[in-house]
Amino acid sequence: MSWHQSWIFYIVSTLTILIACVTHAHAFCFAPQLRVSDEYFVSNLVLTGTVIREQNIYDPADKEYILETIYSIRVDSVYRGHPPTILKIHSENATGRYPMDLNQQYVLFLTKDSQGHWFVDNCGNSVQTANGSDTLEQLTQLPLRQSFVYGEVYSYMEVDKKCEPMKLNLRSPDSTAQTTIKPDCTFQVDVPPGRYTATLLRNGSHVAANDPNYKDIYCFVVPKGGSAGISFRLADGADALNRASIAKDDRHARSLCAKQRNPQFLF
Repeated sequence: MSWHQSWIFYIVSTLTILIACVTHAHAFCFAPQLRVSDEYFVSNLVLTGTVIREQNIYDPADKEYILETIYSIRVDSVYRGHPPTILKIHSENATGRYPMDLNQQYVLFLTKDSQGHWFVDNCGNSVQTANGSDTLEQLTQLPLRQSFVYGEVYSYMEVDKKCEPMKLNLRSPDSTAQTTIKPDCTFQVDVPPGRYTATLLRNGSHVAANDPNYKDIYCFVVPKGGSAGISFRLADGADALNRASIAKDDRHARSLCAKQRNPQFLF
C-alpha cells in the first residue's frame, strides 16, 4: 500500500469512528476526561439546583418532534458565579442533550451557548446530587488545591495499556517542569499556575497532540487551585507523514505562547 493509500485509509477510518460516536446516544467527548478541577474554571456558573419545571419545545413543522427541553432550576447553593434565583437551562434534543428529572437536585457546571442560553456539557461532571458526593467534595477542596497538569497518551483512538519510556516537558514564561509517563500511559505533575506549553518526547522526537483534545498543548492555562488536562496521540503509520509539519507548527505556536505574560490566575 502506498503512502497515499495509507493516508486515505487513516482518514476514512477516523471519520467512521467519529460518526459512530456521534450517531449513538452520547455526544463525542474530548480527551482526557474533564476533571472537576478543570471544568470549574471553564464554567460560568457552578451550583446545585432543583428542577422545578420542564418545558418541551416542539418543531413547528412536526408537532410530535421535540427540538429541546427547557428546565427551570431553583438555585440552592453557588460555588462559582452569580446566578439569579431561578435559572433556565436548555437541553437540545441531540447527542449532546443533558436530561434531568423533575423535582431532583443536581450539581451543575454551566456555560452559555452562542445564543446566550445556559447549557450543561454532558461530557463533564454535572450529576444528580444524590450521586455527586465526590464531585461536591472536590468543589469544596478547590481553593486549597495545588495546581497540576494531567493527561493520557493514545495510540490511534484508545489509551495504551502499556507505555514505553517517555518524558513530558512543561514550560511557562516563569517555570519549567518534567515528569515521566507512567506505565499505564497516564501522567500528572504539580506546577505553579501559569500559561504553559507541553512537549512529549518519544525516542527523542516530539509526539503530536491528540486530535480530540480539550486543551491546546501549544498554549494552555493552569489556573490557581485548578488543573489542565491534555492528551497525546503517538504518531505511527500514516501519521508519521505529518511529523515535519507538526514540528514546524509546534515551534511556531510555542514561540507565540512564550511571548505572552501570565495573568494573575486568580479565577
